[in-house]
Amino acid sequence: MDDDEVAAAVSNTHMVVVFLAVSLSVMLYDTALTLDRELVYIWRNRWTSMTYLYFITRYSTIFGLVLELALKLGHWKSLAVPVRGSPIRPSSM
Repeated sequence: MDDDEVAAAVSNTHMVVVFLAVSLSVMLYDTALTLDRELVYIWRNRWTSMTYLYFITRYSTIFGLVLELALKLGHWKSLAVPVRGSPIRPSSM
């Protein structure tokens, strides 16, 4: 890989991390806004297959985003190599 390819890989990985962080923030914000209604209409009613399906889809998304972000952040740090003219500097490990 030449310097331009490495810089593009680091930049693309950084954009993915930013996108994941924004997605997680929106999901957590939505959860915080609707938690009071969720407690009344979902948690306190009889649990059916639809209730389980709701919880699986709602909270597996948040779990998946957290996991993916954690994996990407670890991977992103390993890609942070010094490239001539790049503002990204390697982190001290």
